Amino acid sequence: MTLRPRWVFVAVVAVSLLALARTQLYYGTLYHGWDAQFYYATARSIALDGDLDVTNDLLETPAPKSFDPDKDGSFRLLERRPDGRVWSKYPVGLSLVEAPLITLGRALRAAAEAAGAKVAGRPGYSQLELWTVAVGLVLLFAAGLTELYRLLAAEFDPAAAAVGVVGCWGGTSLFFYSGVFPYMAHATSFALLVAVMRLARDLGRGAPANRGVALLGLTLGALFLVRPQQVVVVAFLVPTLARIAVNQPWKSWLPGAAVGFVAGAALVATQLAFGYSQRGVWSLNGYAAGGEGFDFAHPNLSMVLISESRGLLRFSPVVVLAATGCVLAARRLPVYAWAAVLNALVQLYVIASWSSPEQGDAFGARMWSDNAAAVAVGLAALVFRLPKAGKIAVAATTSAAIGWTTVLMVRYIWNG
Repeated sequence: MTLRPRWVFVAVVAVSLLALARTQLYYGTLYHGWDAQFYYATARSIALDGDLDVTNDLLETPAPKSFDPDKDGSFRLLERRPDGRVWSKYPVGLSLVEAPLITLGRALRAAAEAAGAKVAGRPGYSQLELWTVAVGLVLLFAAGLTELYRLLAAEFDPAAAAVGVVGCWGGTSLFFYSGVFPYMAHATSFALLVAVMRLARDLGRGAPANRGVALLGLTLGALFLVRPQQVVVVAFLVPTLARIAVNQPWKSWLPGAAVGFVAGAALVATQLAFGYSQRGVWSLNGYAAGGEGFDFAHPNLSMVLISESRGLLRFSPVVVLAATGCVLAARRLPVYAWAAVLNALVQLYVIASWSSPEQGDAFGARMWSDNAAAVAVGLAALVFRLPKAGKIAVAATTSAAIGWTTVLMVRYIWNG
């Protein structure tokens, strides 16, 4: 029996909603943390105030513990500008996704209150509104994971694709940042990277180039707004794009390339303008404006790969299986799949070179979870090339790896 993509979508949404419900029961809310609150505060400021000043939004948060550990109302951990305003160093992309969801949540709240229900919480911060945003982000992620399944099922077969998507979701930090704590940017970045894979595949197989490159430019611009470092993936799409430019008449791709360039540039400019609104400095990198940066000459790869607190291989041993699949099926993998794999490798180096390779208070290698599609590619390639007994062995080993990652996730939640 073939697993239909819509069933994948329904299953992902159902499992995620169960995880969210369990999180709500455990914490009493879905909303907490540091980075996530900045993303949400910016979205709330856009939706409610029509500006980009997050000061009042953070001071009104229903989860002030991260910013005001003394509970004295000082919010002393928030960094402020000379004029007293709190500023955000985080990319604006996720906030632009959340803002319309907050608007929808406000409409649902208004309808509930008009029907006589009492909804507690400041505007934008009621459980109804927080859940509306969380569910919206889950739906976006589920669409991305479903599209990844569709890609791999066509490239290999449905069974191999199923092992791949289940392994990449449950065997990495991606499940935590999509189904347990979806207010971070990782799941949205993952979905955008899958969209890049789909567009690259279609372009490589003769899809209309004008439309494809225009959409690719738009998608890469959106990816930059959400997770700027991930646009490195474009370097690995050069062979596909160069082949189009060389082998097709310019009228079939140049207009689309111009549209894609303008669209992508406009989105990059959006981040530039947002950065200026926060610090009064023209910078594409809010972290750099705050004194954080990269030391590419001295990457802390041991922290990212094997440390007890964040090590990718320690928290996600399924990566070893996936890497084996990529090596054994190297000649079988298409260019778009290699783009995902190579970008995933580069991102390990980028994370290790960052001034905070420990990635903050995180479950596992959270900053790499955006690239979990590479795990799906490797697992699917491995399952596809093996005989029946080998397929069963890989599926069983993948299940064991997911179990290990899940145990560590539960321990992280309990200790938190």
